[in-house]
Order: sequence, then C-alpha cells, then structure tokens
Amino acid sequence: MVAGVELVIPHRTPEFTKSALKYAEALGVDDIQVRLIDIHVVPYGVSLERPTIQRRHLERRLKRLARKANLQASAEVVYARDWEQ
Repeated sequence: MVAGVELVIPHRTPEFTKSALKYAEALGVDDIQVRLIDIHVVPYGVSLERPTIQRRHLERRLKRLARKANLQASAEVVYARDWEQ
C-alpha cells in the first residue's frame, strides 16, 4: 500500500465531488490527506471581503460530503471573481 498522499479536489458540484471522493477512497491509500476546495464566485458589485454566503456554511457542506466517503478531509473556501483564474 502507498502511504502519505495529498489529494486536492476542487468542488464544482456535489455529484462531481462525491465521485472524486469515492475514487480517492478506492485508491486504498493508508495515509491520504484530502483537501476539498470550493472556489466560490462572487459577482462584481459584491465585496470579496463580504460575500453574500458565509464561509462556514460552504465549509460544512464540503465536510459533510467528505464524511459520507469516510475520509478525513480539510475544507477550504476561496472567494474569487472567476472560477478558473
């Protein structure tokens, strides 16, 4: 078995994230560190420092998805104007 792997999963939709987590779980890695990252797009006219949705809510959503896959995962939220940049 492989040990000490870090896997970063960008969150696009719950379905895609669940699939990626299921794949990560099937890898059979003993010590896998999963980072779920939600790049939340904030429209122009809304401050990046004061977006319309709370960071904690988005982080809880990601952690809930990770628990269903029985993986330890950190949840990160990044506010941006464009998802790809």
